[in-house]
Amino acid sequence: GPTVNDIMIFAVGDRLAVCEAAERVDHTLEAEGVIRNQKKDIDGATDAAVVGVHLEDGHILAAPPARCLCILYAITRLLQRPFVTPRELAALLGMIQWLDLLRRPKLAILEEVYLFTKRVADSEVARVPPGALVELCVSLLLGIYWQIDLRTPFLPLLSATDASTSFGFGVSVAKVPIELVEHLSKLSEKQGGFVVFGDSPEHVDFPTQLGERCDVDLEGICFSDVLSLRRRFDAHINVLEGEAFVLWLRWLLRSRRHHVHRVVALVDSTAWLGASCKGRSSSQLNRLLRRMAALCFVADVLLYIVFIPSLWNPSDGASRGTRGKCQTSSL
Repeated sequence: GPTVNDIMIFAVGDRLAVCEAAERVDHTLEAEGVIRNQKKDIDGATDAAVVGVHLEDGHILAAPPARCLCILYAITRLLQRPFVTPRELAALLGMIQWLDLLRRPKLAILEEVYLFTKRVADSEVARVPPGALVELCVSLLLGIYWQIDLRTPFLPLLSATDASTSFGFGVSVAKVPIELVEHLSKLSEKQGGFVVFGDSPEHVDFPTQLGERCDVDLEGICFSDVLSLRRRFDAHINVLEGEAFVLWLRWLLRSRRHHVHRVVALVDSTAWLGASCKGRSSSQLNRLLRRMAALCFVADVLLYIVFIPSLWNPSDGASRGTRGKCQTSSL
C-alpha cells in the first residue's frame, strides 16, 4: 500500500490555518486508505522536533543541542586518537551532512573527509589524514550557522550572472516586486525548472530535460548592467560562470541593506546551478563554492538560484563586453 513520510505544514501567524490544513490532509489520507500513526501528530506547535532539527519559537529551524554535543565529542576524540574505520567516520559525516542541509553551502568545506570514507577497505582502522581533521574542526566551528530564520525577508531585487570565454563576466539586476521574487524562488532546486522573459519565439525548442517553465512579463531592458569585466585568466567556462556568480555576490553584499535577506539569482550554466544547489562539488568548482559560502555566512544571506536559458539571460551582453545603460544610484 501507499507509504507517507512526515508531513510539515507552516503558516504565517495563524495556528488555526495549520490545524485546518492538517485535517484536510488527514481526510485525504483516510480516503486513500493510508493508516497514519496518530501518536506522532503534532498540531499547532511552535516548538517541536522536525525531521532531525528543532523548530524553535515557530520560526527558527536549528540543530538539536544534543546532536551538536555528540558531534563535538566525536571530533574531540578523533583529535586525541585519529584512528577509525572509514565506515565509522562515515557515520559521523552523516550527522554533519544532515545538519548542513540547513545551510547547504557549508557542505563545500568537506573534501578529504569524503576521500577517506570512500576507501575500499572501509572496515579497517586507518589514520585520519590531517587535512580531514582540519575540515571536521572547521565544520564544527561553523556549526553556529546550523539555523535558519523562516521569517527572513526576500530582497526585492532580481539578479542575473553570466560569463563568456570571448570577454569575461557580466552581472545585471532589476528591481522587481516581492511577489515575483517569491514566485521565482519556488523554482530553485526544482528539477528542470526555468525562467523565460516575455513571449517565447516559436522556433525555439527547449531541451526535453527542462521541467516546469515560468514565463515572466519582464523584458531584458528592465535590467541594469552593473558589472561587465574582462577576464584576467583562461579557464573552463564552468569555472568562469562560478567566478561571475561570486563577483555578483561580492557586489551585492557591499551594501548592508542587502544583508540578512533571501536573494534570487538567475544563471544559464547548468553545471554551476547543480553544484551550487548541491552545496559542494568534486571538481575545481568547490573552491568557488567555498568562497560563496563564506560570503553567504558573513552576510546571513540565503540564496535561491534559478536556471534561465542563455537566450533570455539579461547579463549575456555584459559578459561579452556590451554594457547597457547602468543606473545604480538607487540599487
